[in-house]
Amino acid sequence: MSRVKTQNEKKANDFNAKPFLKEGVKEEEVLSMKEAFDIFDSDKSGTIDIEELKRAIVSLGLEQSAEKIMNLLADLDQDKSGTIDFGEFLQLLGFYQKDLNDEEHMKHLYEEFAHSDGKISVEDFKRIATQVGERYSDEELREMIDFADVDKDGFVNLDEFKEVVLKEYK
Repeated sequence: MSRVKTQNEKKANDFNAKPFLKEGVKEEEVLSMKEAFDIFDSDKSGTIDIEELKRAIVSLGLEQSAEKIMNLLADLDQDKSGTIDFGEFLQLLGFYQKDLNDEEHMKHLYEEFAHSDGKISVEDFKRIATQVGERYSDEELREMIDFADVDKDGFVNLDEFKEVVLKEYK
């Protein structure tokens, strides 16, 4: 006895996940992310534009300024099309790690944390934690700095940052 396929099952069956499979990523995970992408892609264009990204951020309960949303879109929009395609969406969700040996990528990542003085302080960790919805006590944040602060100056510099990131993700 065959049953009638739902609209979502048809879409999932029509989508080819194979081009998005990487080591450690299962086909079911890619299909699940495609379903999430399709929810954000409200006009079903195959991409997420700035208005859809704004709605998605608001629906997730993340208050962000228009400038931050534009910066997020610019960071994610690798092909500079003005929209986020599914591959770029997977990058957003951390499915694909950028090459941590890429000096430019590491520097850019560091600059996301570092304050204008070029070093990462407890306040910088607090700011980033708040932006991503994590809550840490001041003591926990100080411990993070102390863990990474090899030269014991009270801050994390670029070399110390790279060392910790490479240790954690390798």
